[in-house]
This record gives sequence, structure tokens and C-alpha cells, in this order.
Amino acid sequence: MEHRYARLFPLRAEGDGSRLSVKVPRALYLARGLLALVLAPVLGALLTLLFFLMGVEGELPAYVGGVIAGAFLFWALALLALSGWLSRRSEVVLDRSAVRRARDGASVPTSSVAGVRIRAAGGLSGFQALEFLDPSGRAFVLHARLPSQQPADLAAIAGACASWLGVPAEVPAADASVLGMSESHAALLCYLPVQGVFLLASAYFLATDRRPFVRFSAKQSLLHFALSIVVLVVALVAGATPVLLTDHDDGALRVASIVWLTLLLVAYVGWNLGAHVHACVQAAKGRTWRMPWLRFLLARTPDR
Repeated sequence: MEHRYARLFPLRAEGDGSRLSVKVPRALYLARGLLALVLAPVLGALLTLLFFLMGVEGELPAYVGGVIAGAFLFWALALLALSGWLSRRSEVVLDRSAVRRARDGASVPTSSVAGVRIRAAGGLSGFQALEFLDPSGRAFVLHARLPSQQPADLAAIAGACASWLGVPAEVPAADASVLGMSESHAALLCYLPVQGVFLLASAYFLATDRRPFVRFSAKQSLLHFALSIVVLVVALVAGATPVLLTDHDDGALRVASIVWLTLLLVAYVGWNLGAHVHACVQAAKGRTWRMPWLRFLLARTPDR
């Protein structure tokens, strides 16, 4: 059965009996460009707001936010415009005579390849390298910036090359952790209610992690966040409307409406924060907890 790569894994292997192409697909560069295009104005606005909250006055906040947003926008447009060229430049072609690397024109005879290897690229980056080895152990690097968080995809791309060449593949044993974290710690981060950590962690693990427990936690966290926004809007409308309607009333009705709004907001904070804390505790214990209000969206619970 053909391996299904993670959406953000950079390499794909395509070919037939006479030719194999290993490259970064154009669609991935387009996806990165579109993501940067969406994030550019958001990042600029957030930086401007941050400067404003820090008490910085004048034109500096808007200027810095505009520069950062402009840089992101330029990068996004460059990725979109050059996506085809970048994809072709990343390609390594294997045929019966040679292995050719498009980015620099380097090549080695196909007959000299004695093995395929995945190894750590070195440094602090945590990237993995895909290499072809000759009988003496010298390496011909195909790609040197592959994410170590996707061991199944690394093994699949190395296996595809080794199978086409008819040589063995040397792939390190899959680590049980992502970014040095176990399943329970990664799942805990997806719920951690500290300065938006759970949003960043959930989005990251959903895109890169293949472990069912972690992916379930990331999905549930993001769905709960979306639902919490809806609940907050409903609570504000239900609580603020009486306050606005009694704006000119200084009597008991005005006091009751303010108390009503306060109770709604306290209940919302207690529900939202309580759900995050309970989910963190369960995740730390390695237990799957399905939020009752999300059962209709999360029908399947991963086995532990």
C-alpha cells in the first residue's frame, strides 16, 4: 500500500521502473506562501497592538508592524511566484545511469550507490539528512533539511529510494517522542492555558505528529477553542444587553443586570479554564478525556 505522507513533510518520491524523482512538491511551496500571506497582516497587527499595550506612543508601533508585515508579504509573494522554480531546484532524479541533483548539477553513477541512509544533519537544528552511500561509505546528500518529528515519513522516503535502487536502507529507530516529548507531554501542551501555548502546540502537533493520542488532543483543543469563542460571544450578548438597556436606571434592576453579566463571565472563565486544567491532568496521566460538549464532533476516541 502506498505510504500517505504528512501534509507538511517536504519530500515526495514519484516515478516508474526507468526513473524516480525525489523533490519538494510545488503545492507545498504554494501552501507556505498562502500561509505567510494570511499571517502577514495578522502579525503586523499583533506587533502594533503589543507596542500599544507596552505604552509606546507615536508612529513607531505602526511603522514596526508595517515593516514586519511587509517582509512577510514579500516572502509570501516570492514563494507563490517562485514555487515552480523552487520545486524543480529541489529535485533529485534517479535513472539507470546516474543520480542527478538539480540544485548544483552534481551527480553520481547509479551503479555506485550501495545503500540509502537517514542520519542526523548535525548542529542544533534537529534536521535529518537523506543520503546515498557508495561502497566506501562516502555520502551523496539528496536533502539535508528533513524534519525528525516525522519518522514514518523519513522511513518511507528512504524505503522508496532503496526499493527502486535495490539496495538496503539504513533508518534510525523511530523515536517515541516529538521535540523530545512523550505522547503525554505533547498532549498536555495542546491544552496548556498559558498565553496561547495550547493554540501553537495544537496547530504544530496536528500538522507534524502522527500519533493518534496527540492528534486527538490537538483536534479537541482547537475545537474547544472555537466553541469557547462562540460561547463567549453568546455570554457577552446575553449579559451585556440588560446592562445597556438599564443604562439610565440607577436602581435594583441596574445592579441585577451587572451581577448577571458578572456571573455569566465568571461561569465562562470557570468552564473554559476548568476544561483546560482537567484535560492537562488527564493528558499528563496518559488518559484520553473526551469533552462532553464535543462528543458529536469527536465520535472516535483513540485507543491507549
